[in-house]
Amino acid sequence: MAVHTGPVEPCPVLGYRFVAMAHNTIRSAAGNAIKIAEKLLFCQA
Repeated sequence: MAVHTGPVEPCPVLGYRFVAMAHNTIRSAAGNAIKIAEKLLFCQA
């Protein structure tokens, strides 16, 4: 599974805003959600 993210920008409503694109044939959508959460945690550190 590959996940690509665009630029991470501050957002006054959600905290952060970004675009994520994933090839999702091996994992389900839940696997993609985990990757997005990991990216958010990485960007906050």
